[in-house]
Amino acid sequence: MTVTTNPDGTYSNETTVTYYYSKEREVVIKYYDILTGREISEETIKAGPDGEPYDISDTKKDIEGYTIVEVPESQSGIYQEHNETRKYYYAKNTQVIVKYVDKETGKEIAKSKTIDGYVGKEYTTEKINIDDYNYLSSTDNTAGKMTEDTLEVIYYYNKQKYSTYTINYLDADTRKPIKEPKEVKDQKVDTTIYAKALIVDIENYTYDHSDKDSIIIKEGENTINLYYTKNKEPLKIITVKVPDDKPISKEPDNRVRISNTGKSVYIDKILGVAFIVVGCIIIVATKIHDIRRKRKE
Repeated sequence: MTVTTNPDGTYSNETTVTYYYSKEREVVIKYYDILTGREISEETIKAGPDGEPYDISDTKKDIEGYTIVEVPESQSGIYQEHNETRKYYYAKNTQVIVKYVDKETGKEIAKSKTIDGYVGKEYTTEKINIDDYNYLSSTDNTAGKMTEDTLEVIYYYNKQKYSTYTINYLDADTRKPIKEPKEVKDQKVDTTIYAKALIVDIENYTYDHSDKDSIIIKEGENTINLYYTKNKEPLKIITVKVPDDKPISKEPDNRVRISNTGKSVYIDKILGVAFIVVGCIIIVATKIHDIRRKRKE
C-alpha cells in the first residue's frame, strides 16, 4: 500500500489523499514422504506483497519418525504474481540389526549392533573376531539399502574345537622307536602342522624324512612319523702283536698299519698281490717246462 504525501495534514481548500494497494502473494511449503509421495505434515504458507523478497529457510520441520533427505533448491526469492510451491522430502526412519550367532545352537554369542538410518540409505556391515569361535557364513544382505521394514543381518560362527597330535620318532631301517613319542595337546582343529617344524636332534641319528609333509588337525587321532637314520660308527684302531714283536695296528676294514713305518695297507690287497705273484710264477714255470719237453722231443 502506498499513499500520497501529507495524509495527516490540515485541510487547505480541497485536499485529495490516495491509497495504493498491491495484491498479497503466497509461497506454499509442503512436506512429502519421498517413497510414497504422500504429505506427512500440514503445509506452511508464507505471504507477502507482490515484488517483495521472501525467505523460507525457517520452514523446515522436524517430523517424528522421519529424516529430511531433500530440501527446496531455492530457499529465497521474490513474491510473484502467481503463487509458488516449495517442497521438503522426508524418508521414514528404519534400522538394520546385526547379529552374531552360533550355527549349531542358534544362540547369539556377541552383542548385536544396531544401525540407525532411513529408507533408501546405504549401509554396510562386517564380521567380527570372537574368541574361541570360527566364522562360517552370513546372510546375503550384509550390505545394501535400508528398507521400510527393519533388516536383520546374521553372521554365523561355530565354536572352536581342539584336538591332540602325536609325533613318532622312528628308525628309518627298522621302523622302531628311537625316542619317546611326543603328544601335543590343545591344537585348534583345521590348523595345519608342518613336519619340518617338528624335527629335533637325536643323538647318533640324522633326520631322513617324514611320512607326510604336513597334517591338518582333525577331531580324534592325528599322527605324524619322523624317520631317522643311524649314524655309522667311526673307524677304530686295534693294536695287535705280530710274531716279530713289532706292533701293528689293524683297522676294521682289513687295513694294517705298520707301526715302525707309519704306513697303512689293506690285508686283502696284500693277499691279492701275493696270489698274482704266485700265479705268474706258476705260469712261467709251466712254459719253461713245456719248452724243455719240446726240445727233448
